[in-house]
Amino acid sequence: MMDVLKRNGHLTGSTTIDQGSLALTGSPTENNAVLEVSSRRNNIFNRNPSYSDMTNDLKQLHNATSLNSGRLFADTWSSQLTQAMDQNQEVYDYFNSDSYDPVESFPDNAPGNRLKAVARMIKARTARRVERDAFFVEIQGFDFHSESIGDSTFDSAIEAVDKGVAAFKAEMKNQNLWEKVVLISLSDFGRTLTPNSGSGTDHAWGGNYFMLGGTVIGKRILGEYPSGLNEDAPLNIGRGRIIPTTPWDAVWNGISQWMGVTADVDLDNVLPNRNSFEKCSLFYDEELFHDGTVSKSTCSIQTPTPAPTPSPTLAPTPSP
Repeated sequence: MMDVLKRNGHLTGSTTIDQGSLALTGSPTENNAVLEVSSRRNNIFNRNPSYSDMTNDLKQLHNATSLNSGRLFADTWSSQLTQAMDQNQEVYDYFNSDSYDPVESFPDNAPGNRLKAVARMIKARTARRVERDAFFVEIQGFDFHSESIGDSTFDSAIEAVDKGVAAFKAEMKNQNLWEKVVLISLSDFGRTLTPNSGSGTDHAWGGNYFMLGGTVIGKRILGEYPSGLNEDAPLNIGRGRIIPTTPWDAVWNGISQWMGVTADVDLDNVLPNRNSFEKCSLFYDEELFHDGTVSKSTCSIQTPTPAPTPSPTLAPTPSP
């Protein structure tokens, strides 16, 4: 998505918090590298140099190498290194400047600290020279194969996410940006509906996910609910492993449109499998967001109009 947005003239940024992720990785030739920042502490590059101008000398050395040296790999390495050094300095400044401190108090746990880092990066958007941002935050600790039913650990994990999201929402409102932000949850797999022998759940397929934002049309459940959940139900492949009824392509179709990707050729680029589903089964941003601009009526299926059946022509009866 960010590749297409940049190609169409937008200033984009992609950032992961605390760890790398393939979710934001696009074309290395079309967009900026994905930035990875720490939610805790971002150290400056070469903070104890051998001499005072060492960092500047490194940049000059690699800039000299990059000027038409004719060595593709050396030029690429030099360019990536100097870009990384500049980004490192900028991120260090963002996280060590009171100007970008969030106003809200975030809980001191993984969801809180990582969403706080996102809020800080959003607050620094002008300094970062971006107008379209994508952030990836991973929260672990939900793979409960044992004792998840009535277990306080599971309840605590859910509560931590809830409080972190609540603080993030409040901070976005303080920045007057809640109407310009959408947050969506996802998982690499669902959970079985029936417990295992250890009172836990195992890996499954279909699941439920939430989306929120200032302009999201909320308080609804979208998608098709299974006709049955028993073992004989058509979508149950065993132990409550439910076949999904809504593809991720449907969800991201609407989000991509809301972000500014509206042309079919661009949407096909963002969602290569989009055409594997009926267009009208995809979500459009007008049905997901109050300020959506793309109507689902644009997906109407054209049914051929049957041509009128000509009256039969009778051959003349020959005279006897």
